[in-house]
Amino acid sequence: MLQKMILSMAALFALTTVMAQPGERKEKLEALKRQYITTELELTVAEAEKFWPVFNEFETARKALRKSVKEASEKALAPTATKETVIESAETNARKKKEEADLELKFVKDVLPIVGPQRTARLFELDEEFKRRLLEEMGNRRGEGGQQSPPRRR
Repeated sequence: MLQKMILSMAALFALTTVMAQPGERKEKLEALKRQYITTELELTVAEAEKFWPVFNEFETARKALRKSVKEASEKALAPTATKETVIESAETNARKKKEEADLELKFVKDVLPIVGPQRTARLFELDEEFKRRLLEEMGNRRGEGGQQSPPRRR
């Protein structure tokens, strides 16, 4: 437990360093996220070797889906958008949300045999927790005192 806390604190300290360095931020943030999840799930070396390829594939597919939703939304928000463009954007958004839900289900089914039910159930929570801590650290660095925004509703 103490080791887990120390590693989490080290990861947060490393966030401070990452935020101060331009350039390779994306790679460093992904490495910190990887370290955070590995620590919080207490992955063994054998589990990590199986888990990370599945997670990386999931993340890549999820990012692609979200990018296509963003692009469709941007078209709908354009000053020249027509009624048809807005409807097409909404249809794309709905279709991609369904695809993302299917992708999450597949991911859960693929990860369950690797890390078990309890740790699988924590994965999405850990992802949100990492983002929240990152935003808090960014707020601290900007002098905002790390004030949390109200919880998002789903």
